[in-house]
Amino acid sequence: MKSRKGGRRLPGGRMVPLRTMAARRRLAMALKTAQMIETGAAISFDRKEKIPDVLRPYLPENSVLDAKRMAKIGKGYRRDLRALFALPTTVLAQPGDNAESIGERLLIERKSITGERITVETIAKEVARVRSLNQALDTVVDLPDRQVITYTTETLKALADATRFKHVPPLGQFLKASGKVSDAQIEAAFAHQQTLPKDAPRRFLGEILTDMGIISSADADAAEATQKGLKAYLSGLFAEFVERLK
Repeated sequence: MKSRKGGRRLPGGRMVPLRTMAARRRLAMALKTAQMIETGAAISFDRKEKIPDVLRPYLPENSVLDAKRMAKIGKGYRRDLRALFALPTTVLAQPGDNAESIGERLLIERKSITGERITVETIAKEVARVRSLNQALDTVVDLPDRQVITYTTETLKALADATRFKHVPPLGQFLKASGKVSDAQIEAAFAHQQTLPKDAPRRFLGEILTDMGIISSADADAAEATQKGLKAYLSGLFAEFVERLK
């Protein structure tokens, strides 16, 4: 039952603030996901998922992704979401600015939030994004003091999805954390991956490690389920964040 004062009345009459209830829901989500991982419950894994090129975290050996660790990861993700949606949606062009300089500057300024890599490809993609929002940039010669659109809500949502991967370790790290592989074995699998024909179907790390006889298919499936559980947890936090923006 909701209260007029912005709380919820629990059985017995005790009032709990809505903020506390939201925290309880997040904790319950983390506990449920952790329990699914621990009991081996099926968690679907989309192998066609496109993973953005972002810097991703490492996990210590013999570590456990329990509710406490997931809540800590979730706290960092929420912090990045707040910072991301606080970015200015327009900027005032400076002398000498053009689409290239503005796009590169935007990418560099937000990389600490999103974890995006600064490469020729990512800069070109960002410049194209800025041009799509400001088509006049292709015809205007004198940019100083001109308002340039930097982000839309949809753009920020897409960046938030990329930012989610910044908080999700790659599959090899989950295998390492469970004691199944070493960093050297992960590097060996990646080296083997680079030797595969470029026109061949993409082979994932778990499949390569299995073929090399380092892990079993059950080990790979368990690591994928754990990784997917963390992604699902963070996706839930993002959905909650977006709902609050309305």
